[in-house]
Amino acid sequence: ASDVYKRQVYYRNVVRYVASIPMGASAINRDIRSQSIPEKHVESLKRRYGSAVAELAPEDKLVRVTGRTAREAKDILLRNLSTVIEARATDIVEFVQQERSDLLKWLKRRFAATGHDIDQTAADHLLFTCGSLMRGLIPEVEKIAAYARHERITVADIDAVAEPVLDARIFDMTNAVTARNYDRAAAILADLLRMQTEPIAILAALGKELRRLYTARLALDGGKDRVWLKELWSMSSDYPAKLLLQAAKNVDHDWCRQAVKRSQTLDRRMKSQRNMDSEGELKLFPVSYTHLTLPTKLE
Repeated sequence: ASDVYKRQVYYRNVVRYVASIPMGASAINRDIRSQSIPEKHVESLKRRYGSAVAELAPEDKLVRVTGRTAREAKDILLRNLSTVIEARATDIVEFVQQERSDLLKWLKRRFAATGHDIDQTAADHLLFTCGSLMRGLIPEVEKIAAYARHERITVADIDAVAEPVLDARIFDMTNAVTARNYDRAAAILADLLRMQTEPIAILAALGKELRRLYTARLALDGGKDRVWLKELWSMSSDYPAKLLLQAAKNVDHDWCRQAVKRSQTLDRRMKSQRNMDSEGELKLFPVSYTHLTLPTKLE
């Protein structure tokens, strides 16, 4: 429904769980329309070709939607369509994937099968960098194991060859901005655009990261610890909370407030203005932070 998200869980062809969440498909449709797709095609495109997991969509398959004239017809890349849906679906509901303790045991077994070992810190970094979906982790484990020169897998091994998920790339980009390394931030953004990541998906992830950074700064100001931050954002471990608190030491309350406001403003513009150069606007976004004053030193 347009205002309600319905979720059903099946096990052995029997419905085991049903839930309705008051955040509906109208938000997803609005994001799809923002890609200059005519209103009359949005719902049918979403139902017929859309996926809430972009990795499941074909990378190179196109579907054509008609316009008022033949000249206005448009080819839509299905991977991009699903990327837009996935970005909004992530805000709607957090999918419970795998108990973290089981996932860590699974990682240790996978690396042990290749003659390697991985400790808690490296495993946390791997899950933060590559996500917690097993289908994505399997090839990353194989790459890392083939690259590592020693029995113990290190964070450096992971960073050398692993392919970061969008959230990890956005975290690095935000960190670069707060460290005043705007060239690095622009380079990360350029890489994402070269990978044909939809601007609206990048901005959704960036907006979420800035909000998390803001709450981390509030945690520091209020004497809260990483456990509080972990619970606030329903994180599966305190590793990302620890990284957020470290990053928040480089910014103050006012910087965070203005950064979040700028991302929200651009988000509204992307969704409301037709024929907007979303990619061009996004490229200017890291540069816009040069006008915000970063504190010289914070505790």
